[in-house]
Amino acid sequence: MLLSLLLFRGSPLLADDTLHFAVNHQKAESIPPYRWYNHCSKVHRGFNAALYRRLATDLGLEPVLVETNLASKPIDLLALAIDKVMQQEADFTLVIPGLLPPYENSLMGKVQVLAIRSVIIFPKDQPSISDLVELEQLRGVAVNPDEVLKSFSDIAVTLSVKKVASLEKAIQALVSREGDYWITDKFMAQHLLTVNKLHNKLRLSTLEVGAQSGAYYMMSKDTPRNRSIMTEMDELLVNYRQKGYISRLKFSVMREWITDRSCSEPA
Repeated sequence: MLLSLLLFRGSPLLADDTLHFAVNHQKAESIPPYRWYNHCSKVHRGFNAALYRRLATDLGLEPVLVETNLASKPIDLLALAIDKVMQQEADFTLVIPGLLPPYENSLMGKVQVLAIRSVIIFPKDQPSISDLVELEQLRGVAVNPDEVLKSFSDIAVTLSVKKVASLEKAIQALVSREGDYWITDKFMAQHLLTVNKLHNKLRLSTLEVGAQSGAYYMMSKDTPRNRSIMTEMDELLVNYRQKGYISRLKFSVMREWITDRSCSEPA
Protein backbone atom coordinates (compact mmCIF):
# COMPACT_ATOMS: atom_id res chain seq x y z
CA MET A 1 0.00 0.00 0.00
CA LEU A 2 2.62 2.51 1.04
CA LEU A 3 4.82 1.69 -1.94
CA SER A 4 2.07 2.74 -4.34
CA LEU A 5 1.69 6.05 -2.52
CA LEU A 6 5.41 6.77 -2.69
CA LEU A 7 5.43 6.42 -6.47
CA PHE A 8 3.69 9.77 -6.89
CA ARG A 9 4.61 13.23 -5.73
CA GLY A 10 1.80 15.36 -4.31
CA SER A 11 0.93 19.00 -4.77
CA PRO A 12 3.83 21.36 -4.03
CA LEU A 13 1.51 22.98 -1.46
CA LEU A 14 1.12 19.77 0.57
CA ALA A 15 3.70 17.46 2.13
CA ASP A 16 3.85 13.88 0.83
CA ASP A 17 3.77 12.29 4.28
CA THR A 18 0.53 14.09 5.23
CA LEU A 19 -3.05 13.82 4.07
CA HIS A 20 -5.07 17.06 4.20
CA PHE A 21 -8.86 16.99 4.56
CA ALA A 22 -11.09 20.04 4.07
CA VAL A 23 -13.46 20.54 7.02
CA ASN A 24 -15.88 23.19 8.26
CA HIS A 25 -16.09 22.56 11.99
CA GLN A 26 -14.94 25.74 13.73
CA LYS A 27 -17.03 28.33 11.88
CA ALA A 28 -20.13 26.30 11.06
CA GLU A 29 -23.16 25.18 13.04
CA SER A 30 -22.56 21.91 14.90
CA ILE A 31 -24.32 18.98 13.20
CA PRO A 32 -23.82 15.77 15.18
CA PRO A 33 -22.96 13.05 14.38
CA TYR A 34 -21.18 14.52 11.35
CA ARG A 35 -19.22 17.45 12.68
CA TRP A 36 -18.61 19.85 15.54
CA TYR A 37 -15.67 21.60 17.18
CA ASN A 38 -14.78 21.31 20.86
CA HIS A 39 -13.80 24.90 21.66
CA CYS A 40 -12.61 23.88 25.13
CA SER A 41 -10.06 21.29 23.99
CA LYS A 42 -9.58 22.80 20.49
CA VAL A 43 -10.31 19.47 18.80
CA HIS A 44 -12.28 18.64 15.65
CA ARG A 45 -14.92 16.05 16.53
CA GLY A 46 -17.61 13.97 14.88
CA PHE A 47 -17.90 11.24 12.27
CA ASN A 48 -16.08 13.11 9.49
CA ALA A 49 -13.02 14.04 11.54
CA ALA A 50 -12.76 10.58 13.11
CA LEU A 51 -13.00 8.87 9.72
CA TYR A 52 -10.41 11.21 8.17
CA ARG A 53 -7.95 10.43 10.97
CA ARG A 54 -8.52 6.68 10.68
CA LEU A 55 -8.09 6.67 6.89
CA ALA A 56 -4.87 8.69 6.98
CA THR A 57 -3.41 6.57 9.79
CA ASP A 58 -4.23 3.31 7.99
CA LEU A 59 -2.56 4.72 4.87
CA GLY A 60 0.58 5.45 6.88
CA LEU A 61 0.11 9.22 6.56
CA GLU A 62 -0.40 12.05 9.04
CA PRO A 63 -3.93 13.51 9.01
CA VAL A 64 -4.24 17.30 8.76
CA LEU A 65 -7.67 18.99 8.98
CA VAL A 66 -7.90 22.21 6.95
CA GLU A 67 -10.67 24.64 7.89
CA THR A 68 -12.70 26.31 5.16
CA ASN A 69 -13.73 29.96 5.13
CA LEU A 70 -16.88 31.12 6.89
CA ALA A 71 -20.02 30.22 4.95
CA SER A 72 -22.82 32.76 4.60
CA LYS A 73 -25.39 29.95 4.46
CA PRO A 74 -25.32 26.21 5.30
CA ILE A 75 -25.57 25.04 1.68
CA ASP A 76 -22.26 26.81 0.92
CA LEU A 77 -20.32 24.55 3.29
CA LEU A 78 -19.88 21.74 0.76
CA ALA A 79 -18.82 24.17 -1.95
CA LEU A 80 -16.21 25.80 0.30
CA ALA A 81 -14.72 22.42 1.21
CA ILE A 82 -14.59 21.45 -2.45
CA ASP A 83 -12.89 24.74 -3.30
CA LYS A 84 -10.09 23.87 -0.85
CA VAL A 85 -9.65 20.54 -2.60
CA MET A 86 -9.77 21.89 -6.14
CA GLN A 87 -7.26 24.62 -5.23
CA GLN A 88 -5.04 21.89 -3.74
CA GLU A 89 -5.10 23.43 -0.29
CA ALA A 90 -6.50 20.08 0.85
CA ASP A 91 -6.40 16.59 -0.65
CA PHE A 92 -9.83 15.11 0.11
CA THR A 93 -13.25 15.90 1.53
CA LEU A 94 -16.61 14.16 1.96
CA VAL A 95 -19.36 15.30 -0.43
CA ILE A 96 -22.90 14.42 -1.47
CA PRO A 97 -22.66 14.03 -5.28
CA GLY A 98 -26.39 14.55 -5.77
CA LEU A 99 -26.10 18.11 -4.43
CA LEU A 100 -23.15 19.11 -6.59
CA PRO A 101 -22.64 20.42 -10.13
CA PRO A 102 -19.92 18.72 -12.18
CA TYR A 103 -16.39 19.80 -11.22
CA GLU A 104 -13.79 19.62 -13.96
CA ASN A 105 -10.70 17.56 -13.05
CA SER A 106 -12.34 16.17 -9.92
CA LEU A 107 -12.14 12.57 -8.72
CA MET A 108 -14.95 10.78 -6.87
CA GLY A 109 -14.56 7.67 -4.76
CA LYS A 110 -16.41 4.53 -5.89
CA VAL A 111 -17.41 3.36 -2.41
CA GLN A 112 -20.29 4.92 -0.49
CA VAL A 113 -19.03 6.21 2.84
CA LEU A 114 -22.29 6.96 4.63
CA ALA A 115 -25.92 6.90 3.55
CA ILE A 116 -28.25 9.75 4.48
CA ARG A 117 -31.50 8.76 6.15
CA SER A 118 -34.02 11.54 5.63
CA VAL A 119 -37.19 12.01 7.67
CA ILE A 120 -40.13 14.40 7.74
CA ILE A 121 -40.50 16.56 10.87
CA PHE A 122 -43.93 18.04 11.53
CA PRO A 123 -46.06 19.42 14.39
CA LYS A 124 -47.20 16.76 16.85
CA ASP A 125 -50.87 17.80 16.68
CA GLN A 126 -50.89 17.54 12.88
CA PRO A 127 -52.30 14.37 11.23
CA SER A 128 -49.73 11.73 10.28
CA ILE A 129 -48.36 11.74 6.74
CA SER A 130 -49.01 8.38 5.08
CA ASP A 131 -48.07 9.22 1.47
CA LEU A 132 -45.59 11.66 -0.06
CA VAL A 133 -48.35 13.03 -2.32
CA GLU A 134 -50.02 14.47 0.80
CA LEU A 135 -47.12 16.94 1.04
CA GLU A 136 -48.51 18.76 -2.01
CA GLN A 137 -51.33 20.13 0.18
CA LEU A 138 -48.94 21.31 2.92
CA ARG A 139 -46.38 24.09 3.35
CA GLY A 140 -42.81 22.92 3.67
CA VAL A 141 -39.70 24.71 4.89
CA ALA A 142 -36.08 24.11 3.84
CA VAL A 143 -32.67 25.72 4.01
CA ASN A 144 -32.16 24.83 0.35
CA PRO A 145 -35.61 24.62 -1.30
CA ASP A 146 -34.25 24.15 -4.84
CA GLU A 147 -32.74 20.77 -3.98
CA VAL A 148 -35.94 19.60 -2.29
CA LEU A 149 -38.14 20.74 -5.18
CA LYS A 150 -35.89 19.10 -7.76
CA SER A 151 -35.68 15.75 -5.96
CA PHE A 152 -39.45 15.53 -5.55
CA SER A 153 -40.15 16.66 -9.10
CA ASP A 154 -38.23 13.54 -10.19
CA ILE A 155 -41.02 11.44 -8.67
CA ALA A 156 -43.80 13.75 -9.95
CA VAL A 157 -44.58 15.32 -6.56
CA THR A 158 -44.97 19.12 -6.66
CA LEU A 159 -44.16 20.85 -3.39
CA SER A 160 -44.55 24.34 -1.97
CA VAL A 161 -41.44 25.03 0.12
CA LYS A 162 -40.45 28.23 1.92
CA LYS A 163 -36.77 29.10 2.28
CA VAL A 164 -35.44 29.59 5.84
CA ALA A 165 -32.04 30.91 6.90
CA SER A 166 -30.80 28.09 9.13
CA LEU A 167 -31.53 24.71 10.67
CA GLU A 168 -32.75 26.39 13.85
CA LYS A 169 -35.07 28.66 11.80
CA ALA A 170 -36.57 25.57 10.13
CA ILE A 171 -37.44 24.11 13.52
CA GLN A 172 -38.83 27.45 14.74
CA ALA A 173 -41.02 27.73 11.63
CA LEU A 174 -42.68 24.41 12.48
CA VAL A 175 -43.25 25.37 16.10
CA SER A 176 -44.82 28.71 15.08
CA ARG A 177 -46.85 26.91 12.35
CA GLU A 178 -45.31 28.99 9.58
CA GLY A 179 -44.60 25.64 7.97
CA ASP A 180 -46.21 22.19 8.09
CA TYR A 181 -43.14 20.00 7.58
CA TRP A 182 -39.38 19.92 7.07
CA ILE A 183 -37.43 17.13 5.37
CA THR A 184 -33.92 16.65 6.71
CA ASP A 185 -31.33 14.13 7.88
CA LYS A 186 -32.59 11.82 10.64
CA PHE A 187 -29.62 12.37 12.98
CA MET A 188 -29.87 16.13 12.56
CA ALA A 189 -33.61 16.05 13.23
CA GLN A 190 -33.24 13.99 16.41
CA HIS A 191 -30.45 16.25 17.63
CA LEU A 192 -32.44 19.46 17.08
CA LEU A 193 -35.55 18.09 18.76
CA THR A 194 -33.49 17.02 21.78
CA VAL A 195 -31.37 20.15 22.29
CA ASN A 196 -34.39 22.43 21.79
CA LYS A 197 -36.60 20.20 23.98
CA LEU A 198 -39.29 19.99 21.32
CA HIS A 199 -40.34 16.33 21.47
CA ASN A 200 -43.64 17.50 23.00
CA LYS A 201 -44.32 19.81 20.04
CA LEU A 202 -42.78 18.11 16.99
CA ARG A 203 -42.41 14.52 15.81
CA LEU A 204 -40.81 12.49 13.04
CA SER A 205 -42.79 10.71 10.35
CA THR A 206 -42.24 6.97 9.89
CA LEU A 207 -42.79 7.40 6.15
CA GLU A 208 -39.77 6.54 3.97
CA VAL A 209 -38.51 9.58 2.04
CA GLY A 210 -36.87 7.95 -0.95
CA ALA A 211 -36.70 11.15 -3.00
CA GLN A 212 -34.43 12.73 -0.41
CA SER A 213 -32.07 9.81 0.07
CA GLY A 214 -28.42 10.33 -0.73
CA ALA A 215 -24.94 9.39 0.39
CA TYR A 216 -21.51 10.78 1.15
CA TYR A 217 -18.53 9.87 -1.03
CA MET A 218 -14.89 10.90 -0.88
CA MET A 219 -13.81 13.54 -3.41
CA SER A 220 -10.45 14.95 -4.50
CA LYS A 221 -8.77 16.76 -7.36
CA ASP A 222 -7.73 14.32 -10.09
CA THR A 223 -3.95 13.96 -9.74
CA PRO A 224 -1.74 10.84 -9.99
CA ARG A 225 -1.13 10.81 -6.23
CA ASN A 226 -4.81 11.30 -5.38
CA ARG A 227 -5.88 8.56 -7.81
CA SER A 228 -3.54 6.14 -6.08
CA ILE A 229 -4.73 7.16 -2.61
CA MET A 230 -8.40 7.05 -3.65
CA THR A 231 -7.99 3.43 -4.76
CA GLU A 232 -6.49 2.56 -1.39
CA MET A 233 -9.24 4.50 0.41
CA ASP A 234 -11.99 2.64 -1.43
CA GLU A 235 -10.44 -0.66 -0.34
CA LEU A 236 -10.23 0.52 3.26
CA LEU A 237 -13.85 1.74 3.23
CA VAL A 238 -15.07 -1.65 1.99
CA ASN A 239 -13.09 -3.28 4.81
CA TYR A 240 -14.46 -0.84 7.41
CA ARG A 241 -18.03 -1.54 6.34
CA GLN A 242 -17.57 -5.32 6.34
CA LYS A 243 -16.15 -5.21 9.86
CA GLY A 244 -18.88 -2.89 11.16
CA TYR A 245 -16.56 0.04 11.84
CA ILE A 246 -18.69 2.62 9.99
CA SER A 247 -21.84 1.70 11.94
CA ARG A 248 -20.01 1.68 15.27
CA LEU A 249 -18.34 5.02 14.56
CA LYS A 250 -21.68 6.66 13.77
CA PHE A 251 -22.99 5.89 17.24
CA SER A 252 -19.76 6.23 19.24
CA VAL A 253 -19.37 9.86 18.15
CA MET A 254 -22.85 10.61 19.48
CA ARG A 255 -21.63 9.55 22.93
CA GLU A 256 -18.77 12.03 22.48
CA TRP A 257 -21.30 14.71 21.57
CA ILE A 258 -23.06 14.32 24.92
CA THR A 259 -19.75 15.17 26.62
CA ASP A 260 -18.77 17.90 24.16
CA ARG A 261 -22.07 19.71 23.77
CA SER A 262 -21.34 22.40 26.36
CA CYS A 263 -18.08 23.21 24.54
CA SER A 264 -19.51 23.22 21.02
CA GLU A 265 -20.04 26.98 20.89
CA PRO A 266 -17.25 29.62 21.06
CA ALA A 267 -16.83 31.21 24.49
